[in-house]
Amino acid sequence: MSVAQLVEPSDGGPIWAVVRYDAGVHVPFHADDQLDQLIVVLRGAVAFLGKDDEIALKSGDFLRVAPRVDHGWRVGSDPVELAVFAYVPR
Repeated sequence: MSVAQLVEPSDGGPIWAVVRYDAGVHVPFHADDQLDQLIVVLRGAVAFLGKDDEIALKSGDFLRVAPRVDHGWRVGSDPVELAVFAYVPR
């Protein structure tokens, strides 16, 4: 994983980042306690893994991940680039 851009205020508020995952990467299930995230696929394709489902996303697709939602990612045969917009409560 690499983070191309990261804007994160030290006292909470909005965050944005461009995150790149290599082909074949599997991000295990995790949950972010405070982050409310909007994730946009900029390039490539990725599977969003939810507790009971899997959602295939391709370039141009987006989804919201609410705080405390267990989720993971599975990247296909090509790298993927995601724009992540999030909000950290102050």
